Amino acid sequence: METIKLDLFSKSILFILVLGIVGLLIFDSRNWFEEMYVEKQNESYSGIIIKKEIQKENHSIRAFYIDNKAISINSDFYKLMDIGDSIFKKKGDLTVNLYKKDGSIFQFDYDSHYQKHYSYEYDKYFKSLKNKN
Repeated sequence: METIKLDLFSKSILFILVLGIVGLLIFDSRNWFEEMYVEKQNESYSGIIIKKEIQKENHSIRAFYIDNKAISINSDFYKLMDIGDSIFKKKGDLTVNLYKKDGSIFQFDYDSHYQKHYSYEYDKYFKSLKNKN
């Protein structure tokens, strides 16, 4: 029987391929998206922003604080926030309302954001919900 010897480059390529296949088998984008969508839908908060930060140890997530509780938020909406602004999100809703100190009001709609930036996962998730009914 003939033995096949692989050089370091071939072993590296084989390892990357095996790792990629295993990753694809383990990772289910629908579950990831569903968890993210439902988590945002179930969030509820209201208060005055006392702190903002970029959490570098947590994939540079943008967060703001109400009553010493960190809440992650979309980076574009984060840029609009200032300490002292008021923010409100109702449980079951995907809209966040930001009330600026100068009286202006901004809204961020997670549903529209998910449709635009995660269209494949969004369509797949809602198609699966329709199929359950």
